[in-house]
Amino acid sequence: MTSVKIKQNWTSMKKRKNENPSPPLQPLRIPTGWTVTFNDFYDIEPKFRSWDDVSWNFKEDMLQLVNDHTGIVIDLGWLRSHRSTGKFKLTAAKAGDPDGALRSHLRLINSRSKTKIVDTIEAWLVHYSLDGPAFRKQPAGDK
Repeated sequence: MTSVKIKQNWTSMKKRKNENPSPPLQPLRIPTGWTVTFNDFYDIEPKFRSWDDVSWNFKEDMLQLVNDHTGIVIDLGWLRSHRSTGKFKLTAAKAGDPDGALRSHLRLINSRSKTKIVDTIEAWLVHYSLDGPAFRKQPAGDK
């Protein structure tokens, strides 16, 4: 594909994106203590052609949740952005620098299944909450 054709496709896709309303956001059960930094995770299945109207919703930065009490960041993206051959990439990481850099990845999964991603996000949100298993204090005799 020539660069002119790519530019035309990109321009027409951006124009259509502005004309079409966004689909509804994906419902999530988010426990107390979590902040949604950004959310472009829509309730649509990843069944599309590269660079079509639906593909616009599948990009590298789709959802980020932060728990300031535990210092955990959960991040969701679609890699390769706008490509039908991509996959969801979900990470849980320890927050690092104040500028938002992530220090260390705790968990990582890749999947094309939106159901698996939603179930995993909700499980990780509980697990990495202040009162979740990852931070629950052990009784003194259980060391």
